[in-house]
Amino acid sequence: MLWSIPNLLKELVNFASLCYTELINIRNYASSLESESIITRDSIDDLERTNRAILKVLRLRQPGLLFLNVISQDKNMLNFNLTFPPPGASDVVKRNLFIRIGTNDPESIDYPADATESKEFQGYEGWTVAGTLVDVDDAGNQSQPREFNFNLADTIAPPKPGELGLSINSES
Repeated sequence: MLWSIPNLLKELVNFASLCYTELINIRNYASSLESESIITRDSIDDLERTNRAILKVLRLRQPGLLFLNVISQDKNMLNFNLTFPPPGASDVVKRNLFIRIGTNDPESIDYPADATESKEFQGYEGWTVAGTLVDVDDAGNQSQPREFNFNLADTIAPPKPGELGLSINSES
């Protein structure tokens, strides 16, 4: 059987979740015994910690795709923002956007985990917007960076023309 990486990760998460459930069942059974030993309790605690760490690593994946939204245009200067994908894990506490617009110096901006879009940026038509988005969890672990690369292009159509009028210049 040929496994793709996403399917393999999904199976690993399912397996680790099942192991965690079984560890809780074992802990409950062991605590019901009168002669529970310290060694058994410590071993189960170690296994639970290890299992939680494995689940955390498997679930912390790189963020999904970003989208560039052109908001407005003033001559050949475009105002735009980026739409963020949902975080890759439930314990993400912040997101770091590293962005370079054209020939400007790169910027690093932190956003809260629930941010759905970036602040508004400006760039000239034809410039490249490139960078990365990284999710950071409550333990300080960083996801793999999601790289992006956009070309600023005018995609805003001019407004619809006004009403047409009819003027009569002469009668025959």
